[in-house]
Amino acid sequence: SLAPGCTLMAVVKADGYGHGAVPVAQAAAAGGAGSFGVATLQEGVELRQAGLRQPVLVLGNLTQPEELRACLHWQLLPTLSGMREALLCQNLAAGSGRAMAVQLKLDTGMARLGAPWQEGRRMVEAIHGLEAVQLAGVYSHLADADAPGNGMDPLTTQQQHRFEQVLLGVQ
Repeated sequence: SLAPGCTLMAVVKADGYGHGAVPVAQAAAAGGAGSFGVATLQEGVELRQAGLRQPVLVLGNLTQPEELRACLHWQLLPTLSGMREALLCQNLAAGSGRAMAVQLKLDTGMARLGAPWQEGRRMVEAIHGLEAVQLAGVYSHLADADAPGNGMDPLTTQQQHRFEQVLLGVQ
């Protein structure tokens, strides 16, 4: 079971891993999922067009104003990896008169997408200072969390430690 106040996000990218994103999301919601993760903007729009109203996080890298404007329109949460995108969201949201929810991704060792973890505290504070942007969460991607063996591998342990360092400094 989940800790109080914690919700489960069902990742339904790649057409629900080949099973159909909408039916998988509907089944996950019926099973208690409180939000969804998708890889692309179009996948998020598909869930909205199907009538799903739960929060939807776009895990992919959205950097263009038109992509972020679409997130605002469809009420999708973009993943932010830098202040440039955060400021674009601020401008778009302020211009629309409504707040925009976002999530910040930290690169703790995956080296694929995300702000450098060392900048995490500063970025969280800076995003909190944006009037029209609501920081809904901070996350990272563990590169080897599914590696076979007993216990966590050294990279996963290091990534977890880095992430926790950022969170401890943000409170």
